[in-house]
Amino acid sequence: MAAFTTLGSRKARDSHGCAPTSAALLAQGLTAGALLAASLEKQVARVNLQVACDGPAGGLFVDAGTDGTLRGYVKNPAVFFSSGPNEPLAPERALGRKGYVSVLRDLGGGDVYRGMVELEACELGQDLERYFRVSEQVETAVGLQVVADGNEPLGHVAGILVQRLPRGDEAVVERARQVLRRGGLDETLREGRTGSALFERLDLGGDAIEVLSDSPLELRCKCSRDKAVGAILAMGLEEMRSLFAEVGEALVTCEFCGTHYHVPGPELLALIRDHDDGT
Repeated sequence: MAAFTTLGSRKARDSHGCAPTSAALLAQGLTAGALLAASLEKQVARVNLQVACDGPAGGLFVDAGTDGTLRGYVKNPAVFFSSGPNEPLAPERALGRKGYVSVLRDLGGGDVYRGMVELEACELGQDLERYFRVSEQVETAVGLQVVADGNEPLGHVAGILVQRLPRGDEAVVERARQVLRRGGLDETLREGRTGSALFERLDLGGDAIEVLSDSPLELRCKCSRDKAVGAILAMGLEEMRSLFAEVGEALVTCEFCGTHYHVPGPELLALIRDHDDGT
């Protein structure tokens, strides 16, 4: 599978005001989320990808659906390790040395599965390979490519996922893994080539690559004012009273898209009264 997320990654960067290194890490996360969602067999399902780390990024969270929708955020959007034009941003430096990768698959109807592995390589693609090996017992090659183009750090963003079928050749997956480690797709992406052209560079062998399906991806948040009000109610009565006494209003900010929802004082007071239960 391949995912191309350049425009969505730039939009997410701008929405969160990310510095270049944080932007590259978020781009990798969104791309990984798209690949994980595409690997689900259910037609309607979602994946949550969470990374916690001791590096300056602090971690990231991505929500992706089989319908092609993506959203996500990096905890610290201000990380920047300097690099020159056309030089890689090395987002792995933002992860630090310790942490974990967690993948939650929500297949609907109450079928929820979670797998988790510790960060070992502290490079998102390589640690996702380990996740597949440990949690799903599937040999996998994962490449999350963020290629600068002049002064645009997110010049080209794409991801590749190659898995061995039950009777497949494990050596083919290893060859693909080595090509991805060497950044073997960077030049292909700079040339603007997509689809089967990327797989042809992986030395998979066998017959010519056939594209079985092609679906659009969209950066889309599911937040709303009703959900923001619900978050206020979830604080509990005492917290709501304290907020009204100290601030006099409420402001809820969506972590995924940065949208602000303002609940003025009279409305906040009405919420408190409605849920006071007469006490």
